[in-house]
Amino acid sequence: MISTAPERRRRRPAIRCNRESPCSNCVKSKSEPCVYDNNDALRPQRHLGFRHTLELDIAKASQASQTPLGLQVQPQAIHQDMLPPIANASREPSTVSRSVPSSSKGSWSRTTQSAVSEVESLKSKIQRLEEQLSKVVQEPMSSPAPDVRPDLETATSGIAGTFHINRENRIDDERHAISRNVVMHKSRLFGPSHWAQGASMFREVFEMIEPYLRNGDSKAVANLKRCKELARVIKAQRTPQWPTPPTSNLPPKGVADELVDCYLRTIETTFRILHIPTFRTDYDALWVTDAKPSTAFAVQLKLVLALGAVTYDDYFSMRPSAVRWVYEAQTWLSDPDFKPQLNIQCLQSRVLLIIARECINVGGDATWISAGALLRTALYMGLHRDPAHLPNRTTLAAEMRRRLWNTIIELSLQASIVSGGAPLVSLSDFDCEPPGNFDDEQLLTEDPVPKSDKEYTQTSIARALRQTYSHRLSIAKSLNDLNSHMSYQGTLRLDAELRATYRAILRTLRGYSLTTGPSPSSFETRVLDFIVNYYLCCAHLPFFELSLQEASYAFSRKVVVESALKLWCDAYPSSPLVTSLPSRDEPVSNQDTLTRMVTCGFGFFRLGSMISTMYIALELKAQLQDEDSLGPNPYRRDLFSLISEAKARTWTMIECGETNIKGYLLASMIIAQIEGLWQGVEKSKLPDLLLQAAEEAEGRCLAFLEEKAGQGASGPDINMNMTDDLGLNRTPTFMGDWEFIYSQTLQNITDAKLEELSKKRNIFLKRKASALEAAQALDSPTDKVRALSDGVKACFNINVRNGRVVHNSSDQPKLEVAISNLDHFLKQAEYDPAISPVTVERWRQSLLSHLDIQTLKYEYATLFAQLTMEWLSVKKNRSPDVLATSKDDFEKLASTTKLESRKEWEDFVFTPAGYDADTVKRFLNDLFSGVGQSEPVEEADKDRKVNKALRALRNKVAAFETSLSRETFNTSTLNWIINGLLHSDLVTDKQRAVLQEFKNDNTVLTELSDVLNMRLAGLHGWSWGPAVSVEQRRQLNGSYQIYMHEDLIQAIFLQYIGVKWSVFFKGALHDFRRTRYHWKSLRSTVPAIDKKRRNFFIEGHKDKPNLQMVKEAIHRQAYFVSQLLDNEYQIRKQEEGEEEADTSSHAKRGRTKQTARKSSTIMNLEMCMEEAVDGSDEDMGFGLFDGEDADYDPDLSYNAHWAESVKTPANQMQAKQNLLLLLSADTIINKRLHGEITCFRAQYDSLYPSLPHPTILAVLEFLGVSETWLTFFEKFLTAPLRFIDEPDTGPRTRRRGTPGSHVLSEVFGETTLFCLDVMINLECNGEILWRVNDDLWFWSREQQACVTAWQAIQQFNKTMGISVSVEKSGGAHITAQSDRKSTMDSSLPSGKIRWGMLYLNPESGCFEIDQEMVDSHIKELRRQLDDKQGSVFSWIQAWNSYASAFFTYNFGLPANCFGQAHVDMMLQTHERIQREIFSLGPDGGKGDSSVLTYLRDTIRSRFGTDNIPDGYFFLPIDLGGLELSSPFINLVGLHDSVLENPDSLLDDFFETERSAYASLKRHYEEKDKDKLASQHNFRPDDADSFMSFEEYTRHREFLFYGFGKQLVSVYDQLLRRPQPEDIKQDISGPVTLGLSQLQNQLNLSGIKWPWSQMKSYWKWLAQLYGPEIVEQFGGFNIVDPGLLPIGLVSQFRSGRVNWTEE
Repeated sequence: MISTAPERRRRRPAIRCNRESPCSNCVKSKSEPCVYDNNDALRPQRHLGFRHTLELDIAKASQASQTPLGLQVQPQAIHQDMLPPIANASREPSTVSRSVPSSSKGSWSRTTQSAVSEVESLKSKIQRLEEQLSKVVQEPMSSPAPDVRPDLETATSGIAGTFHINRENRIDDERHAISRNVVMHKSRLFGPSHWAQGASMFREVFEMIEPYLRNGDSKAVANLKRCKELARVIKAQRTPQWPTPPTSNLPPKGVADELVDCYLRTIETTFRILHIPTFRTDYDALWVTDAKPSTAFAVQLKLVLALGAVTYDDYFSMRPSAVRWVYEAQTWLSDPDFKPQLNIQCLQSRVLLIIARECINVGGDATWISAGALLRTALYMGLHRDPAHLPNRTTLAAEMRRRLWNTIIELSLQASIVSGGAPLVSLSDFDCEPPGNFDDEQLLTEDPVPKSDKEYTQTSIARALRQTYSHRLSIAKSLNDLNSHMSYQGTLRLDAELRATYRAILRTLRGYSLTTGPSPSSFETRVLDFIVNYYLCCAHLPFFELSLQEASYAFSRKVVVESALKLWCDAYPSSPLVTSLPSRDEPVSNQDTLTRMVTCGFGFFRLGSMISTMYIALELKAQLQDEDSLGPNPYRRDLFSLISEAKARTWTMIECGETNIKGYLLASMIIAQIEGLWQGVEKSKLPDLLLQAAEEAEGRCLAFLEEKAGQGASGPDINMNMTDDLGLNRTPTFMGDWEFIYSQTLQNITDAKLEELSKKRNIFLKRKASALEAAQALDSPTDKVRALSDGVKACFNINVRNGRVVHNSSDQPKLEVAISNLDHFLKQAEYDPAISPVTVERWRQSLLSHLDIQTLKYEYATLFAQLTMEWLSVKKNRSPDVLATSKDDFEKLASTTKLESRKEWEDFVFTPAGYDADTVKRFLNDLFSGVGQSEPVEEADKDRKVNKALRALRNKVAAFETSLSRETFNTSTLNWIINGLLHSDLVTDKQRAVLQEFKNDNTVLTELSDVLNMRLAGLHGWSWGPAVSVEQRRQLNGSYQIYMHEDLIQAIFLQYIGVKWSVFFKGALHDFRRTRYHWKSLRSTVPAIDKKRRNFFIEGHKDKPNLQMVKEAIHRQAYFVSQLLDNEYQIRKQEEGEEEADTSSHAKRGRTKQTARKSSTIMNLEMCMEEAVDGSDEDMGFGLFDGEDADYDPDLSYNAHWAESVKTPANQMQAKQNLLLLLSADTIINKRLHGEITCFRAQYDSLYPSLPHPTILAVLEFLGVSETWLTFFEKFLTAPLRFIDEPDTGPRTRRRGTPGSHVLSEVFGETTLFCLDVMINLECNGEILWRVNDDLWFWSREQQACVTAWQAIQQFNKTMGISVSVEKSGGAHITAQSDRKSTMDSSLPSGKIRWGMLYLNPESGCFEIDQEMVDSHIKELRRQLDDKQGSVFSWIQAWNSYASAFFTYNFGLPANCFGQAHVDMMLQTHERIQREIFSLGPDGGKGDSSVLTYLRDTIRSRFGTDNIPDGYFFLPIDLGGLELSSPFINLVGLHDSVLENPDSLLDDFFETERSAYASLKRHYEEKDKDKLASQHNFRPDDADSFMSFEEYTRHREFLFYGFGKQLVSVYDQLLRRPQPEDIKQDISGPVTLGLSQLQNQLNLSGIKWPWSQMKSYWKWLAQLYGPEIVEQFGGFNIVDPGLLPIGLVSQFRSGRVNWTEE
């Protein structure tokens, strides 16, 4: 017996002590072992797997530990036996004991043998007592709480977040060290079975990178935050408004049937909830009766559909619908009046709701809370009592109660193990028996008898789970109950018991397969195996971390790893880990169902796969860290393969709609760490690997989530096609606005055409079949041909009179002639033996060919009709009002990008700028007072001229105001106003249709004129009205723009005023520029002495034309206040795809812009060009103001034929394209002439929304606008705005910026920036600022000029209250020598010069395609094409606009200055785009797919049309083709027309220049020098010899040199865009024959007669695909003219593509 007396304590030993336990003195004295105050020597070393964990403090445990019997165990026993036992009783000392000095080991071992044996005896007694006690309390694995040493620590990571971990490290009654952790995160407490316990073992991963995250070296935290924000947006997009009352809408029956089957094949097989025959009966009744079902069944059905949607397809495409169905059920079941819902059907729905919320992740992480409420509901209804103890019920009712109770306690247990919460139920809480072994059909019979356990039924799996329930409940309680303390031996017992029970179940299940009866599916057996292994794994988790250090726990380590592997194999039977194993003879079709549930769903099965990944990763990491061999790594490569696969699987989960990226992030970092350990990477370098992995993973997720957030929903959704089969909320099939927008007359004509086509086709096929049958019945070949001839006549409606063909009786005149001739030939064949059988067979084949061709034409006509109706259907479904009125469609919330851009716009518009108008006026006074030429001018005269010019401008403004007040509206005026509005973005489609009607009704125009005249007369009282609607729309380039939608009369009135002021200011400002002393020119920098000398040496030579004058002419005509209109009839229309790619979106997606109007192709415009005024200097012939006294400078109006290709750009976008040419040409010239050039580009940051109102009004007032009009303009600017999607909010007054899409906005912008033009011209001494609206370009050979210009722009912006965008600003310094280092002034913009998808490479001086930007647009193109998959026509329209036009436009149109290399780059990039969209293989190699392959497969799958010829896709619509656009044809045609090397022009120039100099020198040497001096009254000092070559070439850009290849000619050549080389016509080939058949078809758009009238593109297509088309269809008409609904299709295609928002 061990004494319970207090032990002796040795504090300060008076005698020498060896400090062991027991010490040497205690051994000698045979007394009780002493206890030291500070027993550090006995403290075990830290061996847990991460930092800052609680150490097992043996010093604290040195006090006697109280056993369940009150016995005291001495410290040495605790010290030795606290470690896990091993099989051999005579084991060596443990890890802790080995820390004792070797000199005392033997002594310790010998002197403690008796103590050890005594302790072992006590342990056996205690164990027996515990076993007896456990039988009483029915808790064999628990014991009263032993000595627990809790420790609370807080771990914070920039990626993982903040976790509070309560670590309870204890020594159980069997002296085993056990670590029990409870994790607190935010407001949630995670028990030991929660997955967070496993994740906490990866703390070292986050600790390694945390310092880098804190000091800002990585963007991982920012990316993760952004991903979380996007996740919230995506969830909001899926989430309907709360509450969501149930509706009666269902998906189409075919889809609903599939969803029900998916549910019954999965959830219902394991968790018995429904009586399937009863449910089927009620479900089938929905589709065959008009009776409205009960709401209870409708809710139950939608929950079944929601659960079926999880496994419906591989990507959970119906997630938004499933979420809505869950919300509807939750709303209905949340009714406070709960009593009516206390029935079995509602309880079934509550069970379904719990599972659906978990699987679909609608509050799925709170399932444990809801499961508790469900359990209490079942208890309240008495389901915990077996029906045998309750009033009599039918077998069906009793069994349904047992099934439901069985499912409810199973769900409660699963919620416990998943959440780490207590199960809240015990075996003593219920006596309800397991469900009987019945099939559902049995329960419909009287007194059914359950089948034996050897027979499989629909409840067999549920019964099998119930057999393991008590063991699994014990595991959950031991882990999660607060006062339950699992012992290691208890864990081993539970493990053995569960395995024994499961083995028995397996024998039963295997027995099913040996019989001829039914057997469980692969899904059922794998689900059962998954559940059991999940609990086995969890049971050993508390010992897993210890097992990585202690071999004593090796069994737990083995169980966890093997269970994790089994979980993985059950979840993913297609995993390489499984497929490499022998076949299990399971049907492959079922193996994907559980995979889908894990991948697409949430909850128990998803978390099981995640836990398996974590612990396998920990196992593999432990193997690598413990490796001490010098040989090859022996770790299990199958484990690494699994982890790698896990990363791919987690990414698939994200693709399927998972918004939490931490699983993928953790998997990526774990793989990086393991790879680093495997490769032997130094520990100091591991953080870099982890950070790189984290950033790459987050980058991928971020791009994907941005795309998903932009789609407005996570993938396609069947719900958009929901039917109202329950009888409520029916919507009309054809909405009124659709008829309004797309003329009802045109619709009726289309319907008639399609109906007529169907009739003609049927008649033709019937007659053809009859003719073939008649010919087949005849024996004579001649008779067969005659029968076929008669059949052809009938099929083609060729009239016959008296046995002869009536010519011109059909629409087939050529066929009439052929058939008429054949009749004669057949008559001859009756008598003439010379007509051979070969000839007769040729006739037969010819007739069959006519029939086959016509059959093919009808087939393709039908296909065209089907494509048209498909497009109509898509258009109708997307009609705005249909979407607005349908209560079933989900609310499409704006994407984060859209919201951010809108907020940015609102911050501009509704916040006053705070700028002072007086400051602007003072600035303008100073600016215009300094305007003038640099040549000496008397100051008084200069001021007089300036004041005179300003007075003249202001007088013109006053005169214009007077004339405008006298003008009136009339029908002619309204016509040009309406034409302008029709081609603007100001009006909606509805308003555009109304305007078209207005144009055709003079009565309406007359009445409208009267109204507008009254409004003009009362200008002082004009106002916007209560509010003006505004709308935010996405553009093709990814940016967002704001559009106003005022009423039509208001729009017409403002359009008239805007155009009038625009045309006026265009002329007035050009006049101001032409006035002397107001516009500088670099030509004035030529010194007067140089002019005299040149005139002396090169007698009679003039200065015009020269390069500088041509540049100034280009600037004046194409870029000076270019946004203003030339005349009232100027119409601008932008072609689809002519948009500059948003370079800011490359770095920051989706900026909101507001342009005044989209400028584009000028249609029917007669440009009013100023005529050239040729003047000469009276004295010197230079025209540089030496003797002129007129107000206008003739040189500032000079024009010539040079550079015509860039002087009249078709639209604003082409003007920007031309800037690339101008800069490139100047770069080439300046590199060769001066060795360098400096340039910069800057674009204003939201110019129109940000223009301060005081700035606008101050500029207008300075220019002379009266108070009356200033008041009107101020009212125009301060519009009351309200977003169209916020009808219930009040309007907000605009405080800044100009209303979008109005001509007046252009007037305000151009007049303001006109002042900048003047300032740059003044400050830079005539250097040109190339400006297109808000886009600024500047370049010069003098870098200081660029610095001066940039400083002037900054000063101007500061004064005016506007700013340039840093993202869209860039500069470059380009030098001729590649080895010369480029040095650009630091004050200039440092970014790259970009336009579209091009950037200027400062090393080469060339524009190159930014392939990274192309990649981002490839992703966007793929997303847009996916959105258009509902219609082939819509898809092609999107492809043509984006893939063909938009990309080509943003690559920069080919020109001589770019060279052939640029064309090659465009072709290669287009080829890459198509390859990556369609044919990129898994290894990145080329495939054989293309856009044609995709379209051909799509049409075949939808409409069954095979063997479609290639030309069909490219032929124009009016010939029956699809008009697919090819970007390659024009580029290939242009390739050889473009200069191969632009520099070669300069080589020719230098050579010609040398030759011209030599010639002039010879002529001068022959002249009389004295006579020359007398003629010029001037003699240079060096008159005896001709001017030097350096002097001759000194002013190349500013003077005319006279020879043929001078610099201005080189400049002209560089700016040219060559025409594509025409493909040659094969006059004798089938193409010419096919074209000749088109002679009588008018208004053909592409391929037509004659050849010379076709554009190069169509010539190429005709010759490329024509032979095949003509051979198959007999001509280019794939369908006979008149049968196609060309009008409707053309109207569709005239509209713009509705680009999907992000």
